[in-house]
Amino acid sequence: MFSALNFGFNIYEFKNDKWEEISNFYNNEKVNKLYITKDFITVVNNQVNTVLSNRGSYYKKISCAFEDNEDFLFGIYFENGYVYEKSNEPHPENLGEKFYGVYIPESRVNDFVENIEKFKKMGFNGVVFPLKTDKGNILFKPKSHIFYETGAYRYNKNWKRILRTLHKNNFKAVARIVCFKDEVLFKYENSKYTFWDKKNMKPWQGKPSEYWVDPNSSFVRNYIIEIVKELRNVGFDEVQLDYIRFPTDGNQENRTSKYQIDSIEKEEVLNYFLKELKTVVDIPLSIDVYGLQGWYSYPGPQGQNIELFSKNIHTLSPMLYPSHFDKRFFEDSDPKRRAYNIVYYGTLRNVKKYPDLNIRPYIQAFTYGEKAYDNEYLMEEIKAVKDAGIDQFILWGLQFEDIDLIK
Repeated sequence: MFSALNFGFNIYEFKNDKWEEISNFYNNEKVNKLYITKDFITVVNNQVNTVLSNRGSYYKKISCAFEDNEDFLFGIYFENGYVYEKSNEPHPENLGEKFYGVYIPESRVNDFVENIEKFKKMGFNGVVFPLKTDKGNILFKPKSHIFYETGAYRYNKNWKRILRTLHKNNFKAVARIVCFKDEVLFKYENSKYTFWDKKNMKPWQGKPSEYWVDPNSSFVRNYIIEIVKELRNVGFDEVQLDYIRFPTDGNQENRTSKYQIDSIEKEEVLNYFLKELKTVVDIPLSIDVYGLQGWYSYPGPQGQNIELFSKNIHTLSPMLYPSHFDKRFFEDSDPKRRAYNIVYYGTLRNVKKYPDLNIRPYIQAFTYGEKAYDNEYLMEEIKAVKDAGIDQFILWGLQFEDIDLIK
C-alpha cells in the first residue's frame, strides 16, 4: 500500500499537451494544475483519457483546499483513476461535536477513574475502553450464555458504577471491541468458524500468533452483534469497531471460506454486517481504519470501503500515528513539522472525502518509533486536527504530562 502512494516519485505532469514524468514531485518548484501517477500511464499522452475511462474514472477532477504552493506540494496525493487540481476553497470550519478523548487500556481503568478530575482539568471529555480484546476476551460480565460457552468471559469491572462516575463528570464513554481477530472464537468448536487452509487442510492462519475468524459466517457476525447489544445495555454511549476487515498477512492464496456465498466481495460482506448491526442495535457506531485510507481509496484485501460503510456508521477514526508511516512519507528534518503535516492532511482529506461522517482521528501519544515525541510533539498533532476543522481526537498512549487541551 505504501508503494501505491508513490511518495512523490513516478508522477506525471500534464504540459505541452502531453504527460511528462517529474523526477521528484516534492522538489518540483513549479506547480501546475494536473498530475497523475505512473499506474495510469500504461498508455500516455493523447490516450490518457482512454486509460482513465477503462479504470472507471473518466478524467475526474477533485478540488482540494490548499492555501499555497507548499501546501499543494506536500498535501497532494493520488488515488486510483483521479486527477487532482488545486482549489482556492477555504479550509472548513470546526465540524462535529467536541470530543477530546484518550484510550485507556484495561490495566489503567481504575487509575483513570480515580484521577478523572485531573483529566477533566486538562480538557478531556471522552474516553475509550477495551471491552473485547484481540484475544477474544470479553471484559465485562455478559448475560448471554454463548460468551461463557466460548470461554470469552475473563474479567469483570463494575462498569455501571464506572459509567455513572464518567457521566456525572460529563464524559462520553466509548466501548472498543476487536471484531474478527479473535483467538477464543477461533478455537471454539474445533475451529468451526475460521478460514480454511486448502493446501494444508487445516484452519488457516496468516501468522502463527494471529487468529482470525471468518466474517462470511453468520454465527461470527451475530456473535459480535450480541456483544454490541450487551454493551448498549450496560450504558456505553458508543461502540467502536476495530479489526473490521479481512486478514492481510500471511499466505492469502491458501485461504478459503467455508461460508462465502457465490462471489460476494469482501467489502459487501463487511457492509452487510454493519447494516445488520445498525438495524438491530440503537447505538452510535464508529470504526477504526488505517491512516492511509485518507490518501488511498481502495478496499484492497482487507475489504474496507469507507464510502460504502458510511451509510451504516456514525464516526470514522483514522489512525494517524506519524511513527507508523514510512519515513519517506512527508519526509522532513523536523519531526514535529512532519507529524503536523501527516495529521493535518490525514484529517483534512477524510473530512473532504466523507462529508457525511463524523471524523475523529487517533493521534500518537507514545514514544515508540519516534524519539522526538514529547508534549510539544503531541500539541502539534492536536493543533493539526483543529486546523483541519475538527474538534475531535483520541490519544493513543498515555505518555504526556499536564497538557492543556483548551488553549
